[in-house]
Amino acid sequence: MSILINIGRRGLGKSTLARYSAHAKSPRIFIDPRAQWRGSRIYRREQAEDMLEDLEAGRDFIVQPSEKQPTVDAMASVAALWFSEEVLPEPTTENPEPKGTRELSIVLDEAGTYDLDSWDWFLRTCDPKRTVIILTAHRPQDIDTAVRAIADTWCIFRTTQTHDLKAIEDRTSELVVREVQRLDPFEFVEWDDANARMTVHKNPAAWREPRNVRLEGKIIEPVRERKLWE
Repeated sequence: MSILINIGRRGLGKSTLARYSAHAKSPRIFIDPRAQWRGSRIYRREQAEDMLEDLEAGRDFIVQPSEKQPTVDAMASVAALWFSEEVLPEPTTENPEPKGTRELSIVLDEAGTYDLDSWDWFLRTCDPKRTVIILTAHRPQDIDTAVRAIADTWCIFRTTQTHDLKAIEDRTSELVVREVQRLDPFEFVEWDDANARMTVHKNPAAWREPRNVRLEGKIIEPVRERKLWE
């Protein structure tokens, strides 16, 4: 997994699911503009040296910015530095091009409340084997089309508004649209964009607490040719 987008109204579980998904890679950065999350390491502004020290020690941290957009912008540089400053082993005959081993999970909570221009390069070039990026928003339209176009996975909670359903259908399928309208609270549809495959998750207890376990659900095989966002 690499880039995931969680869509849902307030109180349906999208941020809780984001925390669960972030458990796949560590350390973790949580950008929390509404100051809802709790943790021992909380920053109000970008402090690159201290943040990189936390990541080096394997410590997760939460960013609850006092100045939202400037701090969100600066955090893209921190994430890039984490990978670029990794010291790789010397090349050998057996391993002439050693690869980095650092990993990172990033949650961009309430991503519809700030722009992600500063994150564009990182989102497009991050290694999906070593990086998990989760964005949460209330509606599909809250996420810029440039980001939506490169998302790998969509996790969609109960949705009934006509404009939102149209946006979902443009990217997924009529079957997904029908299913998301029938969901109960805390249930969601997972759309694997690469394989055009839908999985329905109806057991919220499975992801209430973070665990490094792949969620299981009812898989629906590819249902149509994919479309790009219009």
